[in-house]
Amino acid sequence: MNVAVTRNAADYVGTLRLEGPQGASNERTVHATTCSDVIDGLAVAAALALPASPQPVTGSPRAAEVAGISRPEAVTARTQTLPATDDLDRPDELRLAPAFTLTGFGGLSVGLLRSTPLPRYELSLTWASLARRGGNGRIVGPLIRLGLNLYGSGSYETPGMTTKLGAQALTVGPCYAPVYSDRGLVLLACLDLTAGLVGASTVDRDTNASHSESLGFGSIGAGLQAVYNVGRHFHIALRAGTEVQVAPLVFRDANGSELFRSSRFGGHASLGAGGHF
Repeated sequence: MNVAVTRNAADYVGTLRLEGPQGASNERTVHATTCSDVIDGLAVAAALALPASPQPVTGSPRAAEVAGISRPEAVTARTQTLPATDDLDRPDELRLAPAFTLTGFGGLSVGLLRSTPLPRYELSLTWASLARRGGNGRIVGPLIRLGLNLYGSGSYETPGMTTKLGAQALTVGPCYAPVYSDRGLVLLACLDLTAGLVGASTVDRDTNASHSESLGFGSIGAGLQAVYNVGRHFHIALRAGTEVQVAPLVFRDANGSELFRSSRFGGHASLGAGGHF
């Protein structure tokens, strides 16, 4: 009696061939999902192939297995070696680290000088906590933006008077990032709280007498910023926003008479580029 048990990709396969004085019998094949089921099936097949045996097989299929298969060394099996636990893929480590961006903007602003646009330059810094896993990152916690603004000089004409002014301002506020990718597009919606100082010089065109004054101003606004991270440390940006003056600026001549007022509402738009790290 020749018995063999092998395993393929789908199940276990057992074969049985009886050998006697008259030659070998036809090969019998048993398929099952487990090795024990194959052995049970081979035991039953062996019992059916030997009906005239002086010692009939009785009892369970496991008992028939013991009676019909006298040489366990004839049973061969193919086993599958499982990978060691050290070879299994481990999840990427989660790392928390600060993320900074520094961007220089240049554009136009309206509102300080009525309908006359002024050049506006801004150095913007944002920082947040970034959670990284593998090659992906996401912002956790608040994102804060700080902007240093410089307004270029502009002039406004009134009857007999010419007023020139320039301004500096500081903007700070929290931001929300509905879209964030440190290797692609970033969208920011920010609250802009601004405080600044305007320097104005008014000249009488008839007498050339001049009068200078400094005025403080504050505004509350909102800004939208789109950033695209071109490389690992470089990005380009587009920003636009609007603001409402806490109180309009009143410009006066040397005698204290009102010349004009700034607009209560203003806006700005600019392009920029910078780095992130």
